[in-house]
Amino acid sequence: MGNGQGKSRRAVKYDLPAGPIILFAVLIVAVVAAVAVFSLGRGKKVLKNVTLEAGDRIELAMFLRDPGDLSAASFRSDVWTLDTSVPGEHNVVITVDGRNYASTLTVRDTVAPYGEPVTVSVTQGNMPDPAQCVKNIVDVTGVTVSFQEEPDVSTRGQHAAVVLLTDAGGNSTAIICMVNVYADSVPPVIRGFHDMTAYIGDEVDFRGGVTVTDSVDTEPTLDVDLSQVNFQIAGTYQVTYRARDKAGNTSEATVSLVLREHRTNDVAETVVISLARDVLARFTNSRMDQMDVAYAIYRWVRNNINYVSSDEVSTWTGAAYDVFQTRSGDDFGFFAVTKALLKAAGIESHDIVTSKTAPSVHYWNLVNVGSGWYHMDPFPRTGGGDDFFMLTDSELEFYSEAHNGSHLYDGIDYPARAVESVQDMVDYASPTLNREPPEDEGEGDTGGADDTGGAAQ
Repeated sequence: MGNGQGKSRRAVKYDLPAGPIILFAVLIVAVVAAVAVFSLGRGKKVLKNVTLEAGDRIELAMFLRDPGDLSAASFRSDVWTLDTSVPGEHNVVITVDGRNYASTLTVRDTVAPYGEPVTVSVTQGNMPDPAQCVKNIVDVTGVTVSFQEEPDVSTRGQHAAVVLLTDAGGNSTAIICMVNVYADSVPPVIRGFHDMTAYIGDEVDFRGGVTVTDSVDTEPTLDVDLSQVNFQIAGTYQVTYRARDKAGNTSEATVSLVLREHRTNDVAETVVISLARDVLARFTNSRMDQMDVAYAIYRWVRNNINYVSSDEVSTWTGAAYDVFQTRSGDDFGFFAVTKALLKAAGIESHDIVTSKTAPSVHYWNLVNVGSGWYHMDPFPRTGGGDDFFMLTDSELEFYSEAHNGSHLYDGIDYPARAVESVQDMVDYASPTLNREPPEDEGEGDTGGADDTGGAAQ
């Protein structure tokens, strides 16, 4: 051939081993078979979409087109873990004759809640809770209760209220209930008020220990009328407490305020508290809690102050100052120095005095170390059983009744007292209380009296 003729092409032959080819073909066949068996079909055997009412049980038959396939069908998905009380969609796989089929299960809530009306009664001006107006609520989902429109509680009488029960699916049921509105005619009650004595220029706590409660209103108001008091002139004045509830009911209580001129021995409270802090530092430390400190104060006053009779009228600060200087005083002095030490220690206290019907006038302290109000009276008396550290009313009354009304008082005039006895923790011969010591250990003295000296009998 000449130069214009093309060259002939030679076939290239590849020699491959027969073994790998056969293995590869076997793998392809296996994959195809697996896909045929395990692929999710949406064929004629299973319904593509199934709807279930919330709360109903899932049944296999509801997914099958032909009930005759039931014996050859099973759930491949773990449908028993599905919460059918909550509306939503779930993917479910069913196996029929060895083939898997996919279906969508839709849980719907189309049934409205059920409930029964309840007639409620409220005082005028107080809106009832809508949940109180319905009972025996039934629904597979959660139900909220609300007023379609709030009833009129501003006027007395019987009023209709429409309560809506709404479930998680948005279904609602309207229930009509009756609301009886009646007038609140019971006035609030004032407690803790009592006659007071103060000195011109002193700060007077008129609300201390005074409480007001009401049978309906949880927040009644309390006003103190001081319009009749001239704080610059000694004399006896009327102080009026007025309480009012939301319904407009009112109550009043009137006490006497005796204002006196300062005596020559009057001392500023800051001076007395400074002296009390110096004394406290001698027998208290950082390891002691308030009850420990109160007991140490009781023991110090009891063991270091001598009784002397006195007819002198003094302020509590003047009496406390004299006791700190002389280590002696009358029953008012014992009360006053105890009050000063409690104040300096930051322990809550309240003055208490015998009532007008008591055979004699006597002062002591109420103390609250965090567990309620208790009686505390370190004033010495003749005979046994005369130790009074954190006594309950009944414990103090037991002694008072046996000793000519020594501590006869009007309990309603003071803060409510605790009823649980703590005397099992008190050994009056011991400088410490009978209980486990605090976990935190601090520096300082171990406590106890700093002086010697006994109280007069």
